[in-house]
Amino acid sequence: AALSEPLLARDLKTDADSKSSLKSGALCVNLDDAVPQLLAEARHLLQLGVPVPDGAAALLHAAPRLRAHANALTAALATRARLARELPAELRVLLAGHFAQVDGTLGQGLSEFTWASADTPFFLQAVERQLAELGALVHRLKALSEVQLQRALRAVAGTQLLALPKEGRTVALHEFVAMTKEMCARGAAQIDSKMEEAERAVHFMFDALEESSVG
Repeated sequence: AALSEPLLARDLKTDADSKSSLKSGALCVNLDDAVPQLLAEARHLLQLGVPVPDGAAALLHAAPRLRAHANALTAALATRARLARELPAELRVLLAGHFAQVDGTLGQGLSEFTWASADTPFFLQAVERQLAELGALVHRLKALSEVQLQRALRAVAGTQLLALPKEGRTVALHEFVAMTKEMCARGAAQIDSKMEEAERAVHFMFDALEESSVG
């Protein structure tokens, strides 16, 4: 019975608020906890020369494959969860569709693939490829956002436009106006430059989204 079960199951304890979308915490590897114990007992019986039921023998024969598939699924779910945690809030809307594509592929493990499916390796390869592509996209967008876009916006926010005299110094009104005009001119030039940087970063981000092949 264990081999005919789907690869993945939905963890209802972590999916109580999810009705239509797959969340990383809502999926878990669907390998019965009794399987390792059964395998250990079957090995022990065979070592003693005691015959084991056909089902136990088939399970024992499939043990290396089951272990490899379980490890791959565990790693995939962990990677999906990590990418979601690493994604800045401002990028979640941009990448919602890409995460949905990965979740759609993972969702096939709920019903279409079992531990006995011959096509399971291809399913695991598809999941691994999509996660690798999603990870690369998340890394690239984070770099563009944090290094270029956010840095440019912080520079704009910190631009000084008002020239205040040093403490204890009194200046004439015309001198203050001249100082302020000069400061505003320099500030405006800096703002224009930084806004161009921010605009380029946004264009690079959308180019990265268009070039991505997740799915």
